Amino acid sequence: MSGSQSQQFHNADPFASLRGFSASTQQPGKVKIAPPSPQTVRARKTRRSPELVQAIHGLDSQINPIEMVRWLRWINENYTLSDCGLLLGLFSHCYLGVRPFDGQPFLDHRLDLTQEIIEHYTGVDSVPTGFEVARPLARNEAYAYIEVYTDGTVIPIYPDGRPG
Repeated sequence: MSGSQSQQFHNADPFASLRGFSASTQQPGKVKIAPPSPQTVRARKTRRSPELVQAIHGLDSQINPIEMVRWLRWINENYTLSDCGLLLGLFSHCYLGVRPFDGQPFLDHRLDLTQEIIEHYTGVDSVPTGFEVARPLARNEAYAYIEVYTDGTVIPIYPDGRPG
């Protein structure tokens, strides 16, 4: 690593992404992602609707697969129309209890809107790339869920829809 790269890495705020700003962790050879536009930044600062927050929170309790797909599509539609940018997915605290085959407690889960899937994780499971920063936030029940964007921005959302 050259001196300027080393200096840039050490000056990057390691907690910036936890506050809704992407940290500069660009590695050599990786594709550089453009920062969000001012319009996108404004949209990300707006309160999420109570219906959206409730739908996301209710996914753990939904057992009807047809209703689940309907909810996922509705959530995806809301984010597509929001001008918040391209969403990698949502991450949140999980209330399912324990995994049946080994008794490990589920701690958090990921909602991938592009594939319309929900994946639940225990403490020993690793999460997909991009969601690592959201995981400690999701364990805090003060947040309803965490938005993870493709540009690296991570935004915790409070139960009343306010972005953190």
